[in-house]
Amino acid sequence: MKTLTGGPQFRQTDVAILRQIMDRIGLAMPVEDFILAVQKAFLGSRERSLGEQLVKAFRECPSFADFKGAIVQARKAAGSNASILAIGAGRDVPGRDSNYAAGVVKEVFGENCHIAQLDLEPDTIYTEGRNQYDVVVTHSLPHYFFDQAGFYGYIRSLTRPGGCYVMGNEPNRRFWVNPEVQGGFQEMNRAEIRRRTIRYYFNPRHYVSKLISVLRAPRNHSISLERSVNLILHKNYNAQGNLTLKEMNRITDPFFPDELPGDHPLGGNGIDWDKEVPTALTGFHLEWIASARHMGKYNPLHLPAKWQKLNAELKAKYPMDGNVFSALWRKAENR
Repeated sequence: MKTLTGGPQFRQTDVAILRQIMDRIGLAMPVEDFILAVQKAFLGSRERSLGEQLVKAFRECPSFADFKGAIVQARKAAGSNASILAIGAGRDVPGRDSNYAAGVVKEVFGENCHIAQLDLEPDTIYTEGRNQYDVVVTHSLPHYFFDQAGFYGYIRSLTRPGGCYVMGNEPNRRFWVNPEVQGGFQEMNRAEIRRRTIRYYFNPRHYVSKLISVLRAPRNHSISLERSVNLILHKNYNAQGNLTLKEMNRITDPFFPDELPGDHPLGGNGIDWDKEVPTALTGFHLEWIASARHMGKYNPLHLPAKWQKLNAELKAKYPMDGNVFSALWRKAENR
């Protein structure tokens, strides 16, 4: 995302890796333009139906109560007549757009609250704010930015002295560095893979569908997301090589770990609210925070009883080491 808040501030390690990727696929352009190209190609290739499923999943998960709880705290701090800004990740990203965040805000503040909306499309150029909002709300947004310092600088510039920033449903770095939590998560993954494999091969419909696929001539072939993004990069930018799906995920969503095997040096696994965010949000202090989903991205209410029990045990032992967190940051009165 392009900004006018001092220019993109990428980590040098990320810049070096991005340039290696660009060299490999034969693209020569500024790093920020490459990120933008991949983001736009990725968003243009996604299934639109996934957005509605995402909204439903957000609201059904216990982490929704944490996000709403942070907004409740903001209402207590700022009052019911507060001026509010809901920022989203683009109008074509349901669940991560400003409509979703604004809708939850209205549930807390009331339908007649003073709320503005802003969606940061991949090619948005946004300017410095003027300290005009009592409450700024984002949902599942900061982890999209390589330029973490620039993004939080923008939040600082929008929030009035004494105002609140609600950071909702962000991936939690502490989940990925807690060995006990990771052990439980991996144990569940292995067990669930085995269980699904057994159910799959003992289901008669599996063999019927294979027979039908052999007898029936294929009518069409759906294009994969990975291939679609690469075709766009080849056509629009004359790329000569291909990105892997892992690279696409990291470039598009650098701090949100994906399900593909293996680590990737771009970005990072989750957001570090302990150390990195306080440094970037200069002049703000953490006033309220909650974490959920100690068994990874899965809604614990939909897991078998064994894993629900383990989720509850891990949450009791490590309350702030869930897969996601929601937080309320308060700006100092003199900033």
